[in-house]
Amino acid sequence: MMDKNLRILIKKMLKEGYENHLNSTENNDLDVIERLKDDIISKLSIVYKKNTNKDLDLPKIVIKVDDSIKNGKIAGFNYPDNYSDVGVLGVKSKALKNVDYLRDIFTHELIHASIGKNQPDHAEHSGLFNKLAKGMGLPIERRD
Repeated sequence: MMDKNLRILIKKMLKEGYENHLNSTENNDLDVIERLKDDIISKLSIVYKKNTNKDLDLPKIVIKVDDSIKNGKIAGFNYPDNYSDVGVLGVKSKALKNVDYLRDIFTHELIHASIGKNQPDHAEHSGLFNKLAKGMGLPIERRD
């Protein structure tokens, strides 16, 4: 279980957005979130290449706490309109309660980001998504 003070700090940093903290020396805990995201992307690059024979090509991605995400969802990825823009991985604050849970959520959403935004609704959690999720070790209960 994540330390309560660390969870509060991470929640505050995510709500305020990365840009305010990237240049701050007093908020080294943001490194935890960035490393988590980077570690997932690094592993996803390998799994993606193995399953598609293509290199993973993601836009820059920022993470924001967004408790307005619709009921029944814990997170979502908003694709940028243009590749040069920033994609936003929104996550509800309750996801910050446990780092393992947060890792699974980031993994799930980054898999969606890797596949692209043109997935039909009926296929968004099957096919390539399921292959990547399995390769990433994402538990079955976190694939829906």
